[in-house]
Amino acid sequence: MSGRPCPRNLNTLPCGVPGGILSVTGFPSNVLDSRVPPSAALAKLIGASHTVEEIARYIRADSLAYLSLAGLISALAVVGIAMLGVFLTFAVSWALSRTALRGEVSAFSLELPPYRPPRVLQTIYTSIIDRTLFVLWRALTFAVPAGAAIWLSANIHIGGVSIAEHLVNLLNPIGVLVGLNGVILVAYLFAIPANEIVIPTVLMLTVLVTGMSGVGAGAGVMFQMGDADTLALLRAGGWTLLTGINLMLFSLIHNPCSTTLLTIYKETGSRKWAAAAALLPLALGFIVTFFVTQMWRLLGGAG
Repeated sequence: MSGRPCPRNLNTLPCGVPGGILSVTGFPSNVLDSRVPPSAALAKLIGASHTVEEIARYIRADSLAYLSLAGLISALAVVGIAMLGVFLTFAVSWALSRTALRGEVSAFSLELPPYRPPRVLQTIYTSIIDRTLFVLWRALTFAVPAGAAIWLSANIHIGGVSIAEHLVNLLNPIGVLVGLNGVILVAYLFAIPANEIVIPTVLMLTVLVTGMSGVGAGAGVMFQMGDADTLALLRAGGWTLLTGINLMLFSLIHNPCSTTLLTIYKETGSRKWAAAAALLPLALGFIVTFFVTQMWRLLGGAG
């Protein structure tokens, strides 16, 4: 692992898409770095800021009983998760350099272009037209079908049960095995176009599955609530402390959104590394949550 992924990792905090772009672009063509595609594939191992925000919200709500320590507990949880992401990035890079990338040189040479005065307006225009608008269009093309799929799955019934509930029941045994539940796994399945909708989708599915009345905005309609109301709803859905811990871990270590994956594929031109970018963190997320769950239950924890 060279120094090149460092700016990529920093730019991954707001969103994974810039991380995928920075893994390839911004350097002249004579850069001799054979690890550009793997660098892009690792873009998701540092969590985005929206994920950290949702983690902080759940932890803050779960620690309301300790009002004087709620803020401190929330802050420590966020910092701990962020540092775990940094550690996992280096750990996976180390493992790849000794397995799939054994013998490849990570050093690169960089030839600086001749100095020229900054072209601020041209740079802004190029960034907006060549990058931002294309990325937004990619996100839109995935978000619209996803929204339709969420609404249809909650409103189309088979045997008196909605498709969403069938999916929850199907995935629930796998979720319980890794300390999560079927609602969370289905929410992440629907949230492939945009990870920001995970928590609203979890709340919608929890209301749908539990049959609670007077909560939410209707079947298939995502919504958000205050911290205390969110905590009460999740507990009604069977959440425990283990569920919250594994939600934090899985939020950090799971597949990137479809826009990020498409960007990685466009930038690297490799289906192999685009698939690796999706499957590597997803497998790692299941392994970590499974290990934490088994240790938790071995030590007698509830959940």
